[in-house]
Order: sequence, then C-alpha cells, then structure tokens
Amino acid sequence: MALGPERITNGGFDDGTGWNLGEGWSIEGDKAVFVSPAPGPVGTIVQSGVVAVGKTYRVTFTLSDVENIGDGVILFAIPSGESGTLRTANGTYTQDISVTRGTNFSFIGDAIPGGGTFKIDDVSVREVLPGGFILTPDMMADLGLSEE
Repeated sequence: MALGPERITNGGFDDGTGWNLGEGWSIEGDKAVFVSPAPGPVGTIVQSGVVAVGKTYRVTFTLSDVENIGDGVILFAIPSGESGTLRTANGTYTQDISVTRGTNFSFIGDAIPGGGTFKIDDVSVREVLPGGFILTPDMMADLGLSEE
C-alpha cells in the first residue's frame, strides 16, 4: 500500500506549532500532555485542514503515561463524526480512516476523571494511495506535484 506525504505539522510536538490546544492540553517535553481539569469534560487538541473528504488516511500515534483515566477513553477524530478506535492503554497505534466530512484532525480525552492524564507523541497522518510505493516530498516536487 502506498502512502502520500505527511499531512501533520509538528507531529513530534517540538513546540506548539500547528496545534490548537483545548482545555487541559499543553506541550511539554516534546509531547502533547492532557490532564483532565475535572470529571467529564472533553478536551481536544486540533490541527486544521489536515484531511480531505473522500480520501482515506493512515493515522499513527504513540500514547504514553496513561494514568487514572477511569472509564474514560482517548481517541483521534475527524470532527465530522469519524473517529478512531477508543484507546485506554500505552502503545503505538495505527489505523486507517475514511473521511466523509470535515478537514480537521483532533485528539480527544473523553469522560476522564479530574487529574487523569496521558501523553501523545509521534503523530502521523498520511493519505493511503493506490500502488506500491511511498511518495516523498522530493519525489512529488520532481514530478511537479503539490502536497495539497
């Protein structure tokens, strides 16, 4: 399966560039950190204009330091309703998702008790392409193609 170029800016969280941080989110030690401010809220971290309707994307990320999340869950979502598998444990996860509406990409900490926390790092979102090779930005430039 072929993958297009990286769609996420700053997936390693070297700083806050490219991300809109909702309540409970911060960037610390090259990771996005969520600490639930109180039971029940949904905290989001969002990057705009990452995906396009009608395309399928491979999403990969690392979840670490998951603590005290109770019955809460962690997931990535396209705010139009498509979402990834609910996660509750440390690990590196990969999943393909097809987009039917919306262009933004987010992570959500949902129904996590006050003080519950987790960290996210190494976020990648790449379009799944037909064929058997990966198009790098240099290859696309050589072919006169745009990353959009």
